[in-house]
Amino acid sequence: MENEKVVLDRDDLRRTLVRIAHEIVENNPEQRLALVGIHRRGAHLAARLRELVGELTGADVELGDLDISFYRDDLGSRPAAPVVHATHL
Repeated sequence: MENEKVVLDRDDLRRTLVRIAHEIVENNPEQRLALVGIHRRGAHLAARLRELVGELTGADVELGDLDISFYRDDLGSRPAAPVVHATHL
């Protein structure tokens, strides 16, 4: 796949997530935090952010994940029925 375009490589993504974690901590001083990721890839990013925010604050950050399969604006135009995942809040 020689025509693939890489938007963020591994190091770029790590730096971006670290910066986002710092922004979350800086903008929410001494507040109890929870992160919720949207299935599929958003849940993975939320889990990575949880670890980073936890390292910065020393607190256990609550983590959830949300399935929005039936709320997508392209639901009717997709060829197959959506795969529904569990939601945990």
